[in-house]
Amino acid sequence: MTQVQTDAPRRQSPHARLQAALRQLLAEAGESVEIPILADRLLEMVDADPAWRQGLLRPSIETFAREAVQRHVASTRGLLVFGTEVVTRREFERRVHQRAQRFERWREHVGDRHLKLMDMTRAELQRAAAERITRGLEELRIAALELRLADRLEDDQTVRNAWSTEEIALLVDRLGIEWHVVEQDGPEITN
Repeated sequence: MTQVQTDAPRRQSPHARLQAALRQLLAEAGESVEIPILADRLLEMVDADPAWRQGLLRPSIETFAREAVQRHVASTRGLLVFGTEVVTRREFERRVHQRAQRFERWREHVGDRHLKLMDMTRAELQRAAAERITRGLEELRIAALELRLADRLEDDQTVRNAWSTEEIALLVDRLGIEWHVVEQDGPEITN
């Protein structure tokens, strides 16, 4: 069985570890690869590490459980799903009303002004969204950089002792952020 060597397998997300393992197996495969054999090898690797397996399975099992509860609740009178809870209709309505009040007070930054959400036009909403995306992507880039820098460090080591500023500059050039937002009954947004 192939062992995957990554910079810090315990610090990477389960999906990042899976991608690293796949890249390594593909590099070892040469000119061709049998996908079922590749899948079997990946499964062997994941099965050898219970924490990794749990990290990959947990989101799927939570989604399955949530959907099963929602189907059950839909067939049961008087109960509704509110986030991760099952609540009475009365409690659901109270919470919706409480959350709805927030939108009357919400102000959004657009250009050089702050506008009330409920008074914004389509163009203003789109501009506000573009501003948030720009700020969010910069935050994600910085977070990705910090995680990559941390991969090389020992617990008490500083960045200065492990990285040169030139190495960091090259790393920044290589980092890319991909994102995908899916609203349950709405638009799908991808960069």
